Amino acid sequence: EFKVDTKKDSFALEQIKNNQYANKYFALEKEISAFGINFSSEKRNIENWFFEQLK
Repeated sequence: EFKVDTKKDSFALEQIKNNQYANKYFALEKEISAFGINFSSEKRNIENWFFEQLK
């Protein structure tokens, strides 16, 4: 999930989990990774990123 200028650092990753975007892939019996990436429009670059292994 990509976000721009979010106030809460881990908001993109939380959205992946809260909206259950990965649920349809759980039946594939493979590793599922979630990445939340926040961009800064001021710096025009990645501000921070978060990773979580979901399965």
